Amino acid sequence: MKYQRFIPLALFPLYTFSNIDMNIDESIKTFSTAKIKKESLIQKISFSYGVQYLGPSLSKDYQQGATYNRFNTGQDFKGDDTDATGSNQVYHSFSLGYKIAPAWKLSHSYTFQDELNKNIEYKIYNSDGSVWGKNSREKGLSFNNQRINLFGNNIYGNNYFFLMSNFFYELPTTKTSID
Repeated sequence: MKYQRFIPLALFPLYTFSNIDMNIDESIKTFSTAKIKKESLIQKISFSYGVQYLGPSLSKDYQQGATYNRFNTGQDFKGDDTDATGSNQVYHSFSLGYKIAPAWKLSHSYTFQDELNKNIEYKIYNSDGSVWGKNSREKGLSFNNQRINLFGNNIYGNNYFFLMSNFFYELPTTKTSID
């Protein structure tokens, strides 16, 4: 099995264990005529696991154990802004994929986070931006919707660029999405 490690700018390590490599040299045997190498079922399957620690903020504006969490930002159902204050957390991501063609992989991903601190206070805003009240975030696990992903790698390429594509379908698997 091959071992690959990717570290994007967000310091989110992703460990991929797979026999899948989009390198043409490994997928084609060259004799007098080119013959496509048959891959076994195990060689077409990939598994990925990623983990990220969201640690304390450098700002003194946050209480002990709290930090800025961009996934808490946005707007609620009424259009009011939401507070980005969240607990320190550990984020987990799992993905299981299957190579369906030389340049295409279909995968399923599952993610969740573990909030490490309890009673982290955040503000509730009115539509005019004023503070309506305060609430607190609970400690423990919270889950995200699962996703189906179709990834096309190097669909077209030449010496100057290459084209790849990603299609996601988000499955309503959390309690909030189902309700």
